[in-house]
Order: sequence, then structure tokens, then C-alpha cells
Amino acid sequence: MPTARVATKFFGHLPLLLLLLLAQQVCLAAGPNLIADKLKAGDKLEMQQGANWVPVEFVEKVSDRMVRVKSPDFPTPIGALVSMLRRAKGAATKPAPASSEAENPFATEAEQQAAQTPRTWKNSTGSFSVEATLLKVDGGKAVLRRKDDKEISVPIDKLSDADQKFLADFKPGKGRPSAGTSQSPAEEVADEPQESAPEIVPTELLGATQVTISEDAAWTYKPAAVRESEPMKPVQIALKSSGGVFERPVRSMVARQAKQAYVVSSGTRGGAEGTPFYLQTCDLARNKVGNYGKFGVDLAPLDVSPDGSLILARRETFGFGNQGELRVYSPDGDKFKAVAAWLPYGHHKSPHAAFPSAKSPADSSRPPLDQSADVTWAQFLDPSHVMTLSAGGELALWNVPKIEPVYYLPGQSPMGAQMQEPALSPTREYLAIPVPSGVAILRALDGEQAGMLAGDMAGTALCRLGWSDDGTRLALFQSGRIRVWDLKSRELTRDFSIDSGNLLQSCGWASNNHLLLNGSMLVDVERRIPVALTAESSVESRLRNGYLWTLSSAFQQSTLSGRPAMPKGFKDPVPGKSADELLMIKPGIEMSLQLPAGATPEFENARQEVMNQLERNGVKIVPESKVKLVGTLVPGATRKVRYSTIRRDQYEEHAITDQVLTLSYVVDNETIWKFENTMGPPHFIQREKDETIAQALARVTKPDPKAFGRVWIPAYIARAPAELQKDLAGATPANPAPGRPLGPRPPRRPGR
Repeated sequence: MPTARVATKFFGHLPLLLLLLLAQQVCLAAGPNLIADKLKAGDKLEMQQGANWVPVEFVEKVSDRMVRVKSPDFPTPIGALVSMLRRAKGAATKPAPASSEAENPFATEAEQQAAQTPRTWKNSTGSFSVEATLLKVDGGKAVLRRKDDKEISVPIDKLSDADQKFLADFKPGKGRPSAGTSQSPAEEVADEPQESAPEIVPTELLGATQVTISEDAAWTYKPAAVRESEPMKPVQIALKSSGGVFERPVRSMVARQAKQAYVVSSGTRGGAEGTPFYLQTCDLARNKVGNYGKFGVDLAPLDVSPDGSLILARRETFGFGNQGELRVYSPDGDKFKAVAAWLPYGHHKSPHAAFPSAKSPADSSRPPLDQSADVTWAQFLDPSHVMTLSAGGELALWNVPKIEPVYYLPGQSPMGAQMQEPALSPTREYLAIPVPSGVAILRALDGEQAGMLAGDMAGTALCRLGWSDDGTRLALFQSGRIRVWDLKSRELTRDFSIDSGNLLQSCGWASNNHLLLNGSMLVDVERRIPVALTAESSVESRLRNGYLWTLSSAFQQSTLSGRPAMPKGFKDPVPGKSADELLMIKPGIEMSLQLPAGATPEFENARQEVMNQLERNGVKIVPESKVKLVGTLVPGATRKVRYSTIRRDQYEEHAITDQVLTLSYVVDNETIWKFENTMGPPHFIQREKDETIAQALARVTKPDPKAFGRVWIPAYIARAPAELQKDLAGATPANPAPGRPLGPRPPRRPGR
């Protein structure tokens, strides 16, 4: 009964654990003798940084736990936890007046400014005047706060014409805030979607021009550098929230031309009422959060047009075929207006009824779709064109105003290599698409092929592409393998392996020689090694035109940060070391081969396949060497799996043992590279005539040495010096290695 004793012991301490957790949350919200509601703009504070306290100045409240402050070490205001702040020595501690519209974190920027700025108010005859700040407009009256902190209500129709004009911007339903404030297509803290679902525009994708990829297409690609109007300053914006426990950030969308960003968050997923999605704006020029509100239910914003004029959203409900509808919205005052809605892959109809979704009056008009109709990726090319990718691997370009297909690229297989995200060039003139035989380059607006980069895409393994800002190089990141092409000469200039973990989120160029993988690992392409790493967790990290945008969430407070991908003052951690000096594996090296032997011809054939690949890598195979390529194929874990026939008239449970295949480079008895693959039980079995399920399982689960021949073996492996490896292995959010942080540091709890 050891399990019962452990459970009793744990639950016996559960009340104490809950009490400690509650106390910790209260401490985090309250802070050390500091309350956010009692702070005023300009208050002198001190912020804890490690063991030191640095001077800062209060700017505004974001929530009970988070405020924005000015720091001498950062060019724009930054977010800070209240628990990490204290009043500066000698600073005034006069309590702030009672909470009002001035402290409303959901007020627009213009409302907040008006509530903090006193003005002289006069009546219509000029016989009465008072200096006060505006708190709110309530029932035809202006609620003002005088200098002595007393609140008064004055009928608006009794005020002077100038005062009435000033108040007009703050009347409910008056439209957009005054010029210069951030706009949002969602109404301020709206509780319900603002309009019914739009009518679906009929489309016929298969009637558009079909693009065919050719492996020997003429090379017409011309590199072009991205044209930025002006460099952006670093931003760090503390985001708003509805206060719901289950609300979480989902993605960020940046419109650099409009100097504006949008952040999407979602509430509780599923349920009878559907999933609510919220949208808030961020003014990148002022480093300030703007409006916040509910965008819709089961309606997730995906992208914003480069000029910020349109928002692309996808309808999302549970089940296959229920993510196939796209909508385009435009801001319309304080609301959003549906421009169009369509089913890009509506020709993939399902014979089954649609899965019931959240309450929507237009649900009955949407035909049931199958899995291939789901939109897995969609992005604006420009305000007039949207590019989409389906779960079936079909890529299409759409004219947005007309909702007409321009061209499409058919998918080769529902689970084929074309089920990959394409990548737009920095100027959005070209499109890079992973295909089974390499990477195809297309002209984005008409689909005409501009060239082909040869390369094996390793079957269905996911990959990410990254264009350099000047358009002269293209990087491909796939299963720890990095390939770089020179787009002027079409040569593969780099092909090497790197230990990047299992995460595959993004790949982009931080500088002319550095790739940033997943927003956290900085790789020196010339020397083929990682040179910096941050262990920070984030919801999303993406490079956009040399700028790293990170969406993070900690302690129920989310933050959007943007900064140059290559930190200023970054120091080379291995100065004076050339690329050749760091290579452990390279063409011309002598190597011995150790693979398992077997009685069947498959083992010898697998050995020959590996030898052929090593010879293509320029390796000389010898009987004995300090450099070895070692392969193993051994039994793994055993599990019970239940199989049934298609007609469900026969069920059987079988114990199946996994097969674990490894292939490793070993130098002086130390492993410097390792590939490992666990081959488990198949989901489906095709039985032969008169074959039982047990016999079929024995046939398909026996050790398969042919898998050795399908493993990519790198020709180049570089290794950083031991000191740098140690730094990278010990990287933490508070101590990135070895350069400065590549993203924002999340707020830390006191005492950690």
C-alpha cells in the first residue's frame, strides 16, 4: 500500500500548500508597502535589480501587479512588477485620491492624459470658473476633481462652448479617440461580438491558374534589400487583460509601416459558449498599450496587413474541417467591420455533418468540410493579397477585395513535404517553398517560378526558412540541420548539424553571419557553432526584418517586447578562432565504422548505404581510428496496444517492443553528435492474405536496419571551446550565455 501512504501524505499537506500559495500571490500583488492605485505620474521610485536598487520614475498603472516606469538604462518606459518597487528615500507619500476614471487601465491614452492634466473650466456666461481635472462623463454631466481633491458634477450644457467641444471626444459612442492614439478594430472592453457572421463569398480555387514546380526552372531571382523608412527603437509594453484566470496570449502581429502591433489572447477554450478571442493594440512609436476588447467568439486574428488597415482572422472550432473559414476586417470607429469571408479550400467537402460549434446564426450556411480544407497558415502579402496554406498542402494567393484566387499550388500528399510554411522575402516580392526535391523560389504576386535550390527535404520532417535582410542568402532549419544557400551563385555554402533541442518555432537572420533559432539560440554560421543562448520561456519569438519580437507571460502579466535581434555590444565568445580550427568532423578525415551485424542481407545493405554517404562526405573509412561512427539498433520499451479490424468485428491486445536506432560520431571516446529514433507500433497495419493480426505485427515491427541508410550524416561538425560549452549548458533567464539577453527578461519573484 505504498501508493495510499504517499497520497495520504500529500493530501495531508494540501491545505498548507494552498495557504502558502495564496500568501505568495497576495505578496506578489501587494508589493513591499506599495500600492499601484496610490502612485501618481512622476513619483520617484526604486526598482530592484539583483542586490541593487536603481532609481526609476512612475509613468502609469497597468494592473494591480504591474506598472510602467521610466528607467535611465532604457530609452522608453518599461513594465515592472509592483513587488519589485519601493518609494525612493525622501519621496513624498501623500495618498492618492479615490479610484476614478483617471486610474482606469482600460481608458484610452487621450482619456488618461485628460484625467491627469488640470484645466480651467468655465460656464457658458463666463461668470464661474474652476481649475480641475476631468474624471468622467456621466449622464450629461462632467465629473471633475478640484485641486482640494473634492469631486463636483457640472451639467455639460451649462459649460462654455470650448469645454463642451473638449468633452465631445469622451462621450460614449462618439467614435475613435483623438488623433495620435492607438486604434483597435475591437470596441473598448466590448462584451459581445459586434456584428453577426458575414455571408460567405463563393469561390472556386480549382478554376485559378495552377502553378507547377520544375526542378530545372531558369534562375531569374534578383536579390533586393528590405526598405525601412526609419529604424525602430526598442519597445517593451506591458499588456492589458480581462482579468480572467484562463486568458493567455496567443500571438503578436506587427504592422511596421503603421508603427503598430496587435496582440491576440484567448480565454477558456471550448464549452457551450465557444472560445473568446481578445485583441489589443500597441503604439510602437510611443511604447504604449492602446485599446483592448473582445474580437469575437471562435474567431482568432492571424495577421495584420503591412499598413495596419486590415486584419485577417480564422474561424476556429473543435474538430477537423472547422478551421477552414477566413475573414478580413477593417477598423470602423470603435468597432470592426467585416470586409469579406470565404472558404479558401471549400472544394474539400465532407460527407459528414459539421461538428456543432459556438452559437452563431450563420453556422447553418457553412457546408461541412473535411480535414484538407483547414487553413494551417495565412498571411498578408500586401493590403490587396492574402496567401493561404491548407492542411492538404495546397498553397493559394487570393485577391482580397474581390475574394478571387490568383493562383494555387496543389498539394502532393495530405502528409507530404509540401505541408510546410512558406517564407516571404523581406520585400515580399518572392516566396520560398519547401518541396520534396529542395526549395522552390516563386514570384509572390503571379506564382511564376524564379528558380530552384536543390536539396533533400528529409521526407515529412518539419522545417523553417529564413531570408537574409538583403535577400542574398536563404537558410533552412530542419531536425537540427542547418543549410545556407548563396542566392547569387545558387551554391550551398553551409550544411552542418547543431544541437538545438526538439523545438522548431522560427529561423531568421540576426546579422550577416548569425542565425537566430527559435528566438533563443544565436548561431555563428561561418564557424558552425552556437555562440549565445537564452533559456527564457516565451509564448512566441519571431524575427521580422532584423527585429526580434517576443511575447511572454509570467505571473498573469503578459509583455510584448521588440528589439534588434543582434544586441548592441555583443562580444565574440571565441575571438581569434577560425572555422577550420573548430571543426571536429570534415571532409578528408579518417574514420572507422561500427554498425550492428545481422544474418539477413538488410544489415549488409544498410552498411553499404552508410559507407556510400560517408564517401560522398569525403570521409576515408579505415579499420581503426580515434574517430568512429557508431550505430546501434536495440529493443526499447514494451507497451500494450489494442488493434481492431476496419469493421470493428475483431479486437486484439498485443505487447509490442519499440526499436531504438542510434547513430553517433565518437571522438576519443566522447560523443560529439548523435541521432536517435524510436520506432514504435504502427497506427495502421495492412494484413496480407490469410495473415493474422499477430503475424502482421511481427512482420512490421521486426528490427529494420534499412533505417540506417535513411539517416542524414553531417559532413561538417564544429565544436565550441569547452568554456563556451559550459556557459551554454548553464544558460538561464537571469544569466544568458555568453552574450547579453536575446529577449526580454521575465519578472522575477522576490528572493529568487
